[in-house]
Amino acid sequence: MKRLFTLKITAILCFAAGIAVAGHPNVVLIVADDLGYGDLSCYGGEGRIETPNCDRLAEEGCRFTQAYTAASVCTPARYSLLTGRYPWRTWLKKGVVGNTPALIDPDDFTIADLFKTAGYKTAAIGKWHIGFGDRGQKDLDWNADIPKGPCEIGFDTFFGMPVSHFYPPYVYIENRHVYNLDPADPLSLEWPKGGGMPVQHGGTAASYKQEEAGRELAQRACDFIVENCHPQTANPKPFFLYYAAIEPHTPFSPHPDYHGKSDAGLYGDFVMQFDDGVGRIFHTLEKQGIAENTIVILTSDNGGISVNNGHFKNNNIYYNPNVPLRGDKGDALEGGLRIPFLICWPGTVKPGMVSDEVICQTDLLAAFADLLDTPVPEGAAEDSRNILDALKGGKAPDEPIVLQSRAGFHALRQGEWIYLDVEHEGDYTSTGKGGTPGQLYKLSDDLHQDDNLYARHPERVRSMLRQLNQIRERSSY
Repeated sequence: MKRLFTLKITAILCFAAGIAVAGHPNVVLIVADDLGYGDLSCYGGEGRIETPNCDRLAEEGCRFTQAYTAASVCTPARYSLLTGRYPWRTWLKKGVVGNTPALIDPDDFTIADLFKTAGYKTAAIGKWHIGFGDRGQKDLDWNADIPKGPCEIGFDTFFGMPVSHFYPPYVYIENRHVYNLDPADPLSLEWPKGGGMPVQHGGTAASYKQEEAGRELAQRACDFIVENCHPQTANPKPFFLYYAAIEPHTPFSPHPDYHGKSDAGLYGDFVMQFDDGVGRIFHTLEKQGIAENTIVILTSDNGGISVNNGHFKNNNIYYNPNVPLRGDKGDALEGGLRIPFLICWPGTVKPGMVSDEVICQTDLLAAFADLLDTPVPEGAAEDSRNILDALKGGKAPDEPIVLQSRAGFHALRQGEWIYLDVEHEGDYTSTGKGGTPGQLYKLSDDLHQDDNLYARHPERVRSMLRQLNQIRERSSY
């Protein structure tokens, strides 16, 4: 890792030696939290939530029907998106982190490092949930510098939550400090002896209101665009904005202005609040005159959350966020892993395109490295396939991708087939497919994963398991 750190610094310093940035587009990467495959109107679903702004991205760009997250739960999914590495190559083999520790080490090369190397201004705004501090560190001193956060892994600025609006402390962090913290009212967490979430003490002035947080963070994203948009200057510096929205993760806490807007309870209202934030960002780009030179990507960290046989109950309203897929957030099934993915790239992506190419969020780093003609240090982003051609409307590499459930079980997607190296769903949702040590589905014929072909295709099972093991046995931390 010392060698990789040296290469990382060397790569960043290369920009000072004259890497040109003229003509490079701005990039806005919007990541929703637990947004299901069927939540957006443009993906069909149950049609009970209106998402006109997200739909506009699809109309003016490309909608991917076979896009995947590398993991069906937050922390590992975000790790993979930012590093181009599968999450199981880290010490975190399953589950998530809390406030601590940092899963991404300052030595790790990230997509933010890539853009910074290419001369971009970089920002992360919104939910973090990839940890701060060192391993073995249960808590942080919230009244001092907060170590090993976004500003140590390539982001020039950060404004957001340590985890999200469901987990204390309920404060924003600005770069390396708690935002608006009153020294006379220090912030601390009390950890229950029996386990569970900590209780926040102090930090009253710094605390946000849950129902206002989503709109505040969307506004921060808009403010960053305005502050870093200089289209009239001779050589404007492009920016990379990673906006990690809090919607529609539990608790469903939309601003009162959105209550009753959808036909899917507070959950649907929360999705509509997210859509409105997307619209505000898009409008800001247009108002500043830079929409034509900005790539906007919209996706989700993992599939939607549901219970009660695929539906959650909210105010006596039943709704399935993952239609037409089987499974849920946390699963190794399609409902946990297949996610919405939209790209609007004026002048490059033809409006109204629909792509069936198989892509993964892990692939973004290699794609942007190609676009920016910027080298990636040896040993970094080892799992990132170059999907630049696919993002432009062409083909994706014909290489398998590995996916992970919340409980740490793996799946291999290859062509129209997916192999699950587990006899059940990989998390909480029961598939009722017991009797075989793994599962095999031909997704082109069986999108809902009802017909387990494991016993009928032993050669394919052996071949896919062999490939999965070969990928798993590659270099790891």
